[in-house]
Amino acid sequence: MDILAFDIESLPCVATSFQLFKTNIPHTNIIENQSIISVSWQWVGQSKCYSTSIADDKKRFEKNIFDDKHPVTEFHRVLNTDKPFVLLAHNGDSFDIKKLNTAFLKHSLKPVNERQTIDTLKSARRYFRFDSNKLDFLGRYLELGEKMDTGGMQLWLDITQAKYPIVGKQPDLELAYKAMRKMVSYNKQDVKLLIDVYLKLMPFINNHPNYAVYNSDQIVCTKCGSSDFSLSGWRYMKSHKYRRYFCRICNSRFDPPVKQRQYYDDKSKTI
Repeated sequence: MDILAFDIESLPCVATSFQLFKTNIPHTNIIENQSIISVSWQWVGQSKCYSTSIADDKKRFEKNIFDDKHPVTEFHRVLNTDKPFVLLAHNGDSFDIKKLNTAFLKHSLKPVNERQTIDTLKSARRYFRFDSNKLDFLGRYLELGEKMDTGGMQLWLDITQAKYPIVGKQPDLELAYKAMRKMVSYNKQDVKLLIDVYLKLMPFINNHPNYAVYNSDQIVCTKCGSSDFSLSGWRYMKSHKYRRYFCRICNSRFDPPVKQRQYYDDKSKTI
């Protein structure tokens, strides 16, 4: 089973308002919608991290920084395949995947195959009680690293100023290109940290996609795909029980898939 970790970065929407404080802005005041400016992705178990951004298409970038067709189309090609794999993201189910689908629809791209997902935000909330479930905090708490410091909202403003400069300033394309290079680095670091956090949490994720389903001809750990596992007692249900196993590679305890329990039990006789 292959797992594709990914993360998107987006620009904020731009809207008109008569005042700055205590105001509700209707949708009719939006003059620029949120757009995807970069996507980074990496296959778990591999070292190379890929990325695509609006700055890769200079013509579109210099004409309109809110034109996200290039990164959206490029990542659509990655997802639009019959190859079986699982998607990994932090808050991906609620944000990244929905934002991508919205962009696919906008650019008249076909829906991609629906895939199983691993959402580390959901896992952190469901199986643990961290003081914060933000990716940066999880990385720090687990001593795995941290997100790259962007300097705050200014990085995004350095990009938007190419079309909407702040009062008293002129558009600066060079500044926008520089900010995009930093944004892509930030995006890639998020993906690398995501993978490290995922691997740390994985043994506790009981609803993890089942490796055995993707490798039906093999008897493997249902979480990491290793064949190096041992017996680990029984799981007791109301009317029956069945064996549990311990993976020596990822330290997960797992139940065999229903259709393969007999195969696992037969193998357990040789352990």
